[in-house]
Amino acid sequence: MSEKRLLYQSPGEKGKSGFEDLECYQLALEVMKNIHEFSKTLPPDEKYDLYTQIRRSAKGVTGNIGEAYGRFHFLDSLHFYSIARGELNETLAHLIDARVLNYIDQPGFGLFTK
Repeated sequence: MSEKRLLYQSPGEKGKSGFEDLECYQLALEVMKNIHEFSKTLPPDEKYDLYTQIRRSAKGVTGNIGEAYGRFHFLDSLHFYSIARGELNETLAHLIDARVLNYIDQPGFGLFTK
């Protein structure tokens, strides 16, 4: 299996990892980047509706992972990881909306859901 190039690599010391080194954060960054690229293809009448909602929910995933990692108490962390999961599901719901509205074809939709 070939090694994927990371979108972001923590500038910190080797062996001292932060949230940026978590696999879930790296995957969420990739989703966020792909969502931003996709949102640019939406029709102009979606500029203040689906466009902003899907971008905001995709960014919410990475933001909540970072916030969860920084929490001192385990249950606090779980709360924000749970919110990140909810944001990811919201992003998927927006992608389904885009598919139903024919803003994305089935092969394109499949790229996000694999």
